[in-house]
Amino acid sequence: MIVSAPLKKNIAMGVLLMKTSAAPPGHVKDIAEVHGTRPLFSKPMMKLLMWMSDYYLGPSGIILKQAAPKELLVRVKPKQSAEDFTIRSV
Repeated sequence: MIVSAPLKKNIAMGVLLMKTSAAPPGHVKDIAEVHGTRPLFSKPMMKLLMWMSDYYLGPSGIILKQAAPKELLVRVKPKQSAEDFTIRSV
């Protein structure tokens, strides 16, 4: 699933690969937001993407990002309204 989580001083988007019942050792930050209600990739697709990562020696994050629909990873800027502009007389 696509998630937003704190990374340094910003919120970054990433792919959640799996859930576990126990937290890993050390300090773990909470996920800020989960985008969507269903997994991004099916289990067979995840298996194929992880195989590609191993076979081609590519980082799994890059492989997952390239396989994800671009619309899910793009942040949309809010549209400006007419009130946002200042009118100046010359």
